[in-house]
Amino acid sequence: ASEQDSDKQAGAQGGAEDVQNQQKQQQGQQQQEEEEHHIVVPTRRLQVGADDDDDKSRREYIEQEIVVSEQSYVDGLRVLVDVYERPLREAGIVPDDAVALLFGNVAELYAVNRELLAALSDARAQRRTGAVFQAFIPRFEAYTQYGESFDEASALLQKLKKNSSEFRKFLERQRRLHSDVVSLDLLDALLISPIQRLPRYNLLLADLIKNTEPADPDLPALRTALDMMLAVAARVNERIKQ
Repeated sequence: ASEQDSDKQAGAQGGAEDVQNQQKQQQGQQQQEEEEHHIVVPTRRLQVGADDDDDKSRREYIEQEIVVSEQSYVDGLRVLVDVYERPLREAGIVPDDAVALLFGNVAELYAVNRELLAALSDARAQRRTGAVFQAFIPRFEAYTQYGESFDEASALLQKLKKNSSEFRKFLERQRRLHSDVVSLDLLDALLISPIQRLPRYNLLLADLIKNTEPADPDLPALRTALDMMLAVAARVNERIKQ
């Protein structure tokens, strides 16, 4: 009987080790995929349904996630402007009108979101996240302009990658020169990031509202900001469809 018990214990331990090894492999694969395909992966992510049930702590965590993810997004916009758009224009291997179509008004988005990032960082201590978004969202109409040419820009990028050896050499050169460029396909991911960012704001704002006390003075501004953000996202989607 003791030998059977020992065998069972050994089998249970072996099974647990197999599960742990499988989890580590999955985490490693996920990290590798993120490095290859994502823009700048946030170091912390929002975990819906976390064990912490304290509303105040939950709100603070969401506010932190907003700032962390905004920093990652702004970093990606910086790479678009400084590593791709400006050097490509200076290289002269693509006509100026093609560069303008490819990147649209991404430099304007970069300027807006840099300011938003600074304002959100300051707002956390003052519990004014809703007020900051409410003030900045009118400037997000720049995203509708970006959305208007997004499909054409995506098609142009694929055409350049397929037909222009000089453009492919440019992408390879930027990957070698800049540690921020983790993949030859990074430009594809960066160009779609402004389209993906608006729905992300909506999710974060909705979760923040859900975890804000009714008496909190920032709650009305949060609700207004979410309504405004949903309207902007709808207009951007409509422009893309057109």
